[in-house]
Amino acid sequence: MTEDSRYCPVCEGIFTDSECPVDGVPTLSRTDYAPADEVMAPSSLVADRYEIRRRLGRGGMGHVYLATQTSVNREVALKTLRRKLHGDRTALRRFYQEARAAAALNHSNIVQVHDFGVDDVSGLPFIAMEYLDGPSLARFIVQEGASTSVARVPWRGPSRDR
Repeated sequence: MTEDSRYCPVCEGIFTDSECPVDGVPTLSRTDYAPADEVMAPSSLVADRYEIRRRLGRGGMGHVYLATQTSVNREVALKTLRRKLHGDRTALRRFYQEARAAAALNHSNIVQVHDFGVDDVSGLPFIAMEYLDGPSLARFIVQEGASTSVARVPWRGPSRDR
């Protein structure tokens, strides 16, 4: 493996290109690409186009931030992979598969994935998706109860497919 070789977390191939010729997803550099800090500071720039505004939450795989897509002045939810998982091939593969699967879906009750990739400077894997303002599912369940009827759930968009 050469110093300029790159890894595809989907097919696990080793390539020199910044994009996997097999899967068409961004490849990752062999060098350490973890950001210096686990939580990104406001005003941090990801992929030269997403400006971090604040952290919305965190989960088992990473953090989610409210960010502005500067090129079109659009609010997005930016999901990033936790630093300790950057070297975990299974976690990287799942992260990319989640992005590709969600981007393939188009329904009014599913958030749209706008973009995914790897920040060139930090090597941080990210998924940029539609931002919805409102309570988290966990908070909604606490407020409304776990047995809340689907008819009472505040859907966004047309009431198709119910």
